[in-house]
Amino acid sequence: MLATAKGKIEDLCMAHDTSRIVESLIQFGTEAQRWHVFGELKDRLRRLSMSNYARFVVRKMIVYGAKEHRLEFFKALQGYIGKLLRHKYASEVVELLYNDYATVSQRAALLREAYGHHIAPQQTMNNVQHLDEALELNPDKRQTIMASLNDLLVTAVSKWVIMFAFPQ
Repeated sequence: MLATAKGKIEDLCMAHDTSRIVESLIQFGTEAQRWHVFGELKDRLRRLSMSNYARFVVRKMIVYGAKEHRLEFFKALQGYIGKLLRHKYASEVVELLYNDYATVSQRAALLREAYGHHIAPQQTMNNVQHLDEALELNPDKRQTIMASLNDLLVTAVSKWVIMFAFPQ
């Protein structure tokens, strides 16, 4: 099956019935097959995370993939966390990474990015891990940080994304 699908896996992930086949390949396939699927999809992880059906393939890759796969997921999503958290399907992928697979430093990086892209580099340099630390470090940007979080939460509530633990 993999030989037939070579070069077409992304297209297969976008449809309901064929995405289930790719999911099964990831879940029940060999390590080499998982690496092959990941190799074809690694440059499109962010886009796939936002797809109605491909998000399930992405979730399977996170759960059944190697540790190196998950590191690539963090790299692919870096810089886009705020946008992904506002997306109904992509927020599930971020949630899975955050709750089940992120290390302490990766969780802190995801949260810093959620506080707002305009202060994330400064927070990274100062190893900020909580909102109160970010506000203390940037008292002049308090309004901006709070507005960014307010926008994130309002969007999350309106799209039913708030049921997840990440923005809490």
